[in-house]
Amino acid sequence: MAKLDLKVFAINSQSRDEALRLRNEELWVTAHTIPNVIIAGPEQLKSKEYEKSLCNEDFYKHCCGLGFDEVHLLNVWGVSFRKDFLQMGFVKARLPNAHNPWILTTATLRDGRPADNVYELLGMQPGHFHLICRSNLRPEIQILF
Repeated sequence: MAKLDLKVFAINSQSRDEALRLRNEELWVTAHTIPNVIIAGPEQLKSKEYEKSLCNEDFYKHCCGLGFDEVHLLNVWGVSFRKDFLQMGFVKARLPNAHNPWILTTATLRDGRPADNVYELLGMQPGHFHLICRSNLRPEIQILF
């Protein structure tokens, strides 16, 4: 991202606490004007500050895409362990595809019920998104015990 001269901004619990404590800065307010790319932990999706950002016209107009990595964790963690991951579905409702396309990545989402669970949690309708599948089969790798 640096090679493309993109300004990246990381927002998670730790960076927010640190900015508030050291500089009396609320990162979501700063995010309205400075970064080209915001990388945020899933717990930020339910923060009051993020909600305020979505209501800020300038912030909302400048959102042009969302990316979530490790979406297979929704199937395992979303329901029981890391409920913050479930916030992705609410974000999808606030920033629809026409306004804000998503890029979702995973290397281990199994076909069938696990994939269907993720699609359902995120409100995705099969046939209404582009799915790229690559094999992680590596025949040149040998596991020896």
